[in-house]
Amino acid sequence: MTPDRQLNELAMSQGGIVTRRQAAEAGMTPGEVRGRLASGAWERVTIGTYRLLPAGDDIDSVRGAIAALPDAVASHGSAAALHGIEGVPSAAVVTVPARTTHVFPGVRVVRTNDLVASHLIIKSGIETTTVERTLVDLAADLRETQLRRVVDAAIAARLTTPTSLAAVHRQVARRGKRGTVRMRSIVGALVPADIPPSVFEARFRRLLDSANLVEYEVEYPIPWSSDERFDIAFPADALAVELDSYTWHSSRSAFENDRRRDREAALHGWRVLRYTWGELSNAPSSIIATLRQALSVRSA
Repeated sequence: MTPDRQLNELAMSQGGIVTRRQAAEAGMTPGEVRGRLASGAWERVTIGTYRLLPAGDDIDSVRGAIAALPDAVASHGSAAALHGIEGVPSAAVVTVPARTTHVFPGVRVVRTNDLVASHLIIKSGIETTTVERTLVDLAADLRETQLRRVVDAAIAARLTTPTSLAAVHRQVARRGKRGTVRMRSIVGALVPADIPPSVFEARFRRLLDSANLVEYEVEYPIPWSSDERFDIAFPADALAVELDSYTWHSSRSAFENDRRRDREAALHGWRVLRYTWGELSNAPSSIIATLRQALSVRSA
């Protein structure tokens, strides 16, 4: 096989890119490389990196950047595309060690000093960040509402679990790191996969009892739909409490069913307050204050 053919085949797997070292390993001399550049058959992309074939899509560009930049891995929007994470805009992004100063045309190069081996995986032949690390990294790029939807979709698709995501977030969270506070808010609302609904409910009931809000019923049959139940209800005040666990309520169908139940409750004169594990863990006093206000409004 001739050097040109060998390098063209290699370029097909690297987003159209080959490096000076790869050209030398294929048997091409520096003079021959200069000749290809002079003729326009090759295009210099960066020092020591040449384009032999036209660029394709974002993932193709990422393949080229990984071939050209030492220790580069697909990340952020590129990693999301490789993992099939929904709701993330298409982007060509790689992450490199913080000590490097490399750039690559058409690709965003992110520098970090906290990327470890356990945060990496091979997808479609490309070294990329894991689903959990990808979501944590995206916290720096996405608005909180958008990030929350993306996290919901990833959990619903069983690409990750609340426990796994929280573990990676704890590993890299630090003061000043972009997205740390945003992701902490979202992670805090996730009920870990190993905490069943009964534990969530028991902890919420203890909070109610400690505040002397005792006129409630658990697993209360919905009057207009006896095959369904409210998690907690104050029947005399037509007030229901639903405990929203991301583990159990994160699918699209579950989300839509929750909204349907809320609409039906409103039509029958009931109010529904929804609380997450994060609110129960981080703001119990706010929960009690809101419930007291809701109960007093009805009584008045």
